[in-house]
Amino acid sequence: MRYECRSIEPLLHDYVEGWLDARLSAVAEQHLQVCPVCRAKVAGWQTVATALQELPQLPAPAVSIPTHAPEPRVLIHLAVALCALLAVLIVWQGHTRQLPTELLDSSPLVHAVQTYTTTIRERLAEVQRIWKAL
Repeated sequence: MRYECRSIEPLLHDYVEGWLDARLSAVAEQHLQVCPVCRAKVAGWQTVATALQELPQLPAPAVSIPTHAPEPRVLIHLAVALCALLAVLIVWQGHTRQLPTELLDSSPLVHAVQTYTTTIRERLAEVQRIWKAL
């Protein structure tokens, strides 16, 4: 394949699709007049495009997509943040061995972590249901 053919091939794809303006279309046609290799490629692409256009059009399957599906990245970021918080609490608890368990059990921070953990489990289960439905 010649260098000019390699450089003009992307243009030929757009030419076959009819996406080029008049100036670029003229450039493609000028190259096709002198290059039998590219002319054969374009003829093949046009044959395939015509065959694809002649295929019967089938209706798309009905799929119900949830309108308010949670963004998985947000859930992953929240899970990572909570894991980091739990790791800090575990390390902190290891350094303060004399901390009474009653304080930990009634701590608003521990309650918040438990609440968020439950929320994360519910959200992850919801994401799994959505993925399975798709």
